[in-house]
Amino acid sequence: AYSPVPEVDVHRHRNHALKFLDFIMSVVPCRNKGASEQLISEDYKNNKVNAKYTFSAEIVPICKDDIFCLHTKQYASLGNLGPIVLCTGITQSLKLIDPLTMKRGELKQEVFFRFPRSVLMTSKQLTEYTIIDTEFTGIANGKFRQADVTLARSRDLGSNDITFRCITHLGNILNAGDTVMGYDLESAVYNEHETKDWPKLQLPDVIIVKKVYPEARRRRRNWKLRALIKEEEDGLYRSIHKQQEKDYEEFLQDVDLDPELRQHVNVYKDPAHFKLEEDGTVAAPQPPSMEDDTEEDQAVPKEDVVGLEEMLDDLVLGEDEEEGVGEGLGGEAAYSDDEDAQPGQGGPVKKGKAKGASRNSPY
Repeated sequence: AYSPVPEVDVHRHRNHALKFLDFIMSVVPCRNKGASEQLISEDYKNNKVNAKYTFSAEIVPICKDDIFCLHTKQYASLGNLGPIVLCTGITQSLKLIDPLTMKRGELKQEVFFRFPRSVLMTSKQLTEYTIIDTEFTGIANGKFRQADVTLARSRDLGSNDITFRCITHLGNILNAGDTVMGYDLESAVYNEHETKDWPKLQLPDVIIVKKVYPEARRRRRNWKLRALIKEEEDGLYRSIHKQQEKDYEEFLQDVDLDPELRQHVNVYKDPAHFKLEEDGTVAAPQPPSMEDDTEEDQAVPKEDVVGLEEMLDDLVLGEDEEEGVGEGLGGEAAYSDDEDAQPGQGGPVKKGKAKGASRNSPY
């Protein structure tokens, strides 16, 4: 996600800051805006100088699931893609799709910064819709399949009969009765400066972004991710915590449904869903039967489901691992300062599992 932070002071050494800058430029589309040096103090006797270095990088202000309008030059360079496009992913470039024509393309950072654009609407402005009817148009591009969809706002069901028709690229996973999130462009308020290059542009009433899956799908998730423990800031509002949990759940859904994203993320087995047999082997959970699957689960392509071959056995990094990371993977640990110390002699003795436990078991 994009967050306009004016300054981030995280490194005490210049080389570390340069490595961090190189990492940022290798994973997200951004450009280096140069560096500055500020003299803090100077010691003439010892020939020492204390200086502060500041490195700046500008990240493309576009996030996944945002929509924006391309510049005419960008439109031509991408083979008449758009001009209203949806961002479906971010790597070193922006992955775009036009739901009306099913054309896909990648906008590189050099082309974007040559003609900078702002978003028309972000994922915070999504509206919930209910699918009434779908009809395939016969056009497909990769894993996407175009469909003509009739839908209505979920909040309007039972109160009025207002419906909309739109073209979507998610026809392969949508059925009547499904819940989706989309942009309500009919009543949206956006900056017309972004569309001034297209005076005859006609915006669709609705642009469908993603499908909303039931809560049962989250409870069936037999994998997990590992992360560093963050220190909680004092005085945070409960609404901020709820928003963070919501954003994390949306990220887990993206990992669950995007095989390309899983290639860059380590997915670990969740010990809560695996059983340890008497002979020491680990029994994998049984997949749900076809009778137990809902229509929403059956609509998900099998290649978009995380398989056991993609999961790593949960790894215990050592007894000094912080509490909460790899929960249930081992007991407490204490270290002895003397390598030759025996039980009852010298410092405390190691207890629990040995350092560097095997990856062969998720426990």
